[in-house]
Amino acid sequence: MDNGGGAETAHSVDDEAERLARGESTMPERFRHLTKEAPDVPVKWPWFIALAFLVYAWRTVLFELSNWRKGALTIVAFAGYLLKL
Repeated sequence: MDNGGGAETAHSVDDEAERLARGESTMPERFRHLTKEAPDVPVKWPWFIALAFLVYAWRTVLFELSNWRKGALTIVAFAGYLLKL
């Protein structure tokens, strides 16, 4: 038997459960909404730190690869020079 106030009944049941969970509280009812925890906004600055580190690390990797390539080409060129002798 629904009297048309189903949402209000569910809301009052939630309020009653909250009152029982709180016990005896001295906070006035009009301030109860202020005790609800607000969701935190996600922090974006750590991504910039990680991105800067990845760019730096990738630059280092490319530098080392170019050094390796230069070294390998030097060895191949030297082997070619020795074969010509």
